[in-house]
Amino acid sequence: MPKPNDKCPCGSGKKYKKCCYCSVTATASSTVWTEAMQSHFDATTTHSFKLSEIFHGLLQPDLPSVGVGASSRHGRGLFAMEDIPAWTMATTYPVHFVCAKRFGKTFVIGHGEKVEAEVVEAYQLDLQPNDDVNEGLPYTVSVSANPNLCSGGLGHLVNDAGCMTSLSRPQLEAYVEAFEGSANCTYYHVGSYGIGIVTTKEVKAGDELLMTYGVGYWFKGDDYKMLLSKHAAIAMPFYRRLQEQQRRCRASFEFFKEREEIRQSMKRIMTSF
Repeated sequence: MPKPNDKCPCGSGKKYKKCCYCSVTATASSTVWTEAMQSHFDATTTHSFKLSEIFHGLLQPDLPSVGVGASSRHGRGLFAMEDIPAWTMATTYPVHFVCAKRFGKTFVIGHGEKVEAEVVEAYQLDLQPNDDVNEGLPYTVSVSANPNLCSGGLGHLVNDAGCMTSLSRPQLEAYVEAFEGSANCTYYHVGSYGIGIVTTKEVKAGDELLMTYGVGYWFKGDDYKMLLSKHAAIAMPFYRRLQEQQRRCRASFEFFKEREEIRQSMKRIMTSF
């Protein structure tokens, strides 16, 4: 996101605070998607693609070997080609699409070939934790990936350890059991569009990398929340475990000795464009 004294991303040559900044912030409480917002979103998208590529390029030399293969769970999957210790970044999650959500409406800008809207939605990730992207924006940014592309990382090809087809207690129990027994990695947002897939257990060469997408992924709408509320004794430990994994990720990157340092480096790179 441009700073007030940076050049405006709309190309006017003016400072951002003297140009689109006022238009963007003035309509923050409106439901209208303005031209100023579109210009701002276009610039945000350009930054996101560049930063995602830089993030992957910086880490690529240190990442373990992984490869795509046939999965017994969901068609294709991602497999370890060597032993990977626990709490190691295995690959990065690429940014092929950037999505802006505002009052229930989604705007998408793609990088590469076009795909169906359902695909963009299926591979969409928010930027929690460490969301330094959405600060002060009148819309919410999330990112997505194209399953037909392998540029920028392979994290979008990691399958869910389980699945759910109905809102029932047995399905919820089976999903949590798959998470506890089979999931061996999670995603972690480092900041400024950098998303990594981090192992939560030791992964042997030949093992498929599996994570959990969350119960909400498998259903449209918010009906699943009623299931979680009804069976809180099952759901709460599950989500506490996911939160604990995020805390562990924060402290476990061997090549991210200081998380703030990499976050600030990414911000400096962004403002140099």
